[in-house]
Amino acid sequence: MPDKVKVEVRGIKEVSAALKRVGDDLPKELQAEFRAIAQRIVDEAASKVPSQSGRAAGSIKPRASKKGAGVAAGGARVPYYGWLDFGGHRPRDNAVSRPFIRQGRYLYPTVEEHREDIGAAALEAVEKVARKGGFEVRDG
Repeated sequence: MPDKVKVEVRGIKEVSAALKRVGDDLPKELQAEFRAIAQRIVDEAASKVPSQSGRAAGSIKPRASKKGAGVAAGGARVPYYGWLDFGGHRPRDNAVSRPFIRQGRYLYPTVEEHREDIGAAALEAVEKVARKGGFEVRDG
């Protein structure tokens, strides 16, 4: 590998491709960094969910790829999560309802509260992994 390779990155796809050219494990490290960011959101959102059995809060999981991260909640084992977070009529019996809140009560408000922190953490993660791969990182 030459001493210096100039790679101009404009988006996360390009970052992932550039990291892969340097080393196969660097994109995996970036994915792990993204998963850690998502896990912080999961931990906080799960702490806000009311609990009887803990399944609803436990259904909130981080998702990450080499290009980004997200959070998923609910699923086949917790079909009532959507009702719990957003409201409406409870699945199965329609007898119980709760006021509908479009933006949700737990997950999306937590993401919104930390929107700037998430962006800063993602940029920091990309810079950290890029430096580890020998890339020069500068602003702009």
